[in-house]
Amino acid sequence: PPPAPAVVPAATPVTPRAAPSLRGLARLEALGDFGSQPAPTWGATLVLGLSFRAFRAELGVTYFGPQRALVRPGEPAQGGDFSLFAGSLRGCLGAPVGPVELGGCAGTELGRQSGAAFGVTRPASGDALWVAVPLVATLRRSLSRRFGLHLEVGASIPLLRRQFAIEGLGAVFRPAPVAARASLGAEVIF
Repeated sequence: PPPAPAVVPAATPVTPRAAPSLRGLARLEALGDFGSQPAPTWGATLVLGLSFRAFRAELGVTYFGPQRALVRPGEPAQGGDFSLFAGSLRGCLGAPVGPVELGGCAGTELGRQSGAAFGVTRPASGDALWVAVPLVATLRRSLSRRFGLHLEVGASIPLLRRQFAIEGLGAVFRPAPVAARASLGAEVIF
């Protein structure tokens, strides 16, 4: 009898494992704010972060330049100039919806709000600790594999709202209980 054919097991197809989806990001934003400073103001934010699937962890630095507040508007110019410098740490979740990603972020801001008096005989300056909770809705749009646009609308809720005052004149400025914010930025993904 002829020899029996050898039985060779079928080759199991090897599927390549997907590369981990951990990616870095850097973003520069123009930021509008109503409530953290004496008047509506513009600022800038630099963000560095990591993203893994739908989650992003972001570390940011924000600066709002000097804003002027008068003790008594319409009277001789006496008041203070105020600025805010803060760092933030946020966690974000997003989900693709057609060509964009919709999401939200929450975290904490920690920084320094500074004030300097003007128009008085003995001008003084002071700083206050800024601690706030940012809550934002996000919209991200990829322009290519590495570049995209990022839009945010939300609020920053200060946990400490120190009042700035000038001795003998009274209160000059105190941050609002909730600051409205919106930003537009360009993002690089690596």
